[in-house]
This record gives sequence, structure tokens and C-alpha cells, in this order.
Amino acid sequence: MKLRLLLFLVVAIGISSCKEKEVQCHYSIFYDRGTFVAFTGFSQQELDTIIVRRYDTGSNFQNLHDTAITFADSNYRAHDTAYCDFANKDFFIYQQYDYEYFVKSTNSLFRINDIETGPTEGIRVGTGACSPGSGSAEVEPYTSIMINGVKQRPFGNAIRTYYVLLVK
Repeated sequence: MKLRLLLFLVVAIGISSCKEKEVQCHYSIFYDRGTFVAFTGFSQQELDTIIVRRYDTGSNFQNLHDTAITFADSNYRAHDTAYCDFANKDFFIYQQYDYEYFVKSTNSLFRINDIETGPTEGIRVGTGACSPGSGSAEVEPYTSIMINGVKQRPFGNAIRTYYVLLVK
């Protein structure tokens, strides 16, 4: 009986030691992808003159960084939303600035600020060793963007391009 119990314990310990241990693998999260603006409710003619002003972030739209006069050359339109040309960086917003978009034809002013990000590090739990360089970083959209005092979460499409809507 003692021999059976001893044999059982040796086998049980041997089996449990073969099981892969769970490991926690850390990875970085970056938010430098930027986000595009898209215009909803505007005709293409209304988007022919847009004044874009960039301000130092947190300056309450007082410290002007630069100004551009452009137009929304929409490379894709769905229903009543114009998704602007990716090559035109005037429609690309980054966390280090606050923005004003003024649609001249309709006197529409959009103020964009308080661009927020989430955590800068994540943890994956799995078995085996953490693989250096494999899955060690991810690029995520901003978690929220304030537009005229209302928080909006950027939305993405299948190719991980992110937008916020400026609605007429």
C-alpha cells in the first residue's frame, strides 16, 4: 500500500512538473498613429475652404502654432460623410496640439482638444517563454478627443485608420 502511494505521488509530481508554466509578457502601447477628421452633413462644395489652426496643447486656444487654408479633397464619401485625403496632413490630428477647423461657407467652428491616451503598457498571459520582438508593441487609437466640449472616441476601419467626426 505504501509502495502504491509512493509510486502515485512520484507520478503525480512528475506529471505536474511537465505542465508549462504561465508567464506574463509585457508589451508597449503607442498612440502616435494620429487620427483623421471626417466631415458629416457637409456637401463637397461647402468644404471648399477650411481654415485649420494648430495651437500649443493646453493653451486654451491662445498660443497659435500655425495656420493653414485648405479644402477637404474627399477621397472617399459614404452617405453624408467626407473622409479626407490621407496625403493632406491638415486633417491629421496629433496629441501635441489643439486644433480649430473653421468651415468658411457655413461659419462652422470645431475646436479639438483634450486628446487622451490609455495605458502605455499591457500584459499578455500565456505559456512558454516571452518572445522578444514578437508582439512586443501595439499601436492604438486615442481613447478620447474633445470636440466642442463633447468627448468622442475615434472609430476605425478595416485598415486601422482612425477618424473623429465633425458634424454640421
